[in-house]
Amino acid sequence: MGYRTCEAVTRNRNDRGAQAHYRVHWDKELGAISEIMQKEWSALLFDKIQGYPAGYRVLSNAFQSLARTASALGVPKELSKVEMVNAFRKRLKNIKPISPVEVKNGPIMQMS
Repeated sequence: MGYRTCEAVTRNRNDRGAQAHYRVHWDKELGAISEIMQKEWSALLFDKIQGYPAGYRVLSNAFQSLARTASALGVPKELSKVEMVNAFRKRLKNIKPISPVEVKNGPIMQMS
């Protein structure tokens, strides 16, 4: 089974370098920190982003290792790259999309 939440990616103790990072500026720090940590294979969960309300999160570098990719896709970690792709393709055939729900209003594009 794959990860259910962004937090699960950063909590996986068997995953080299997974960690959470807090209090960043979306324009000045988030991308740079993600790029630097990409070389370390670290998954980063930014959940205190300056200028955004609590609960707005960004997960970066989620697919930097084969083990993390396998966990995220819900396929066995022991597979080779090609086997992993084939296993995920097989899973995709059985996925049933969730139908959209149309609403009259919502928080998207609201100006506060």
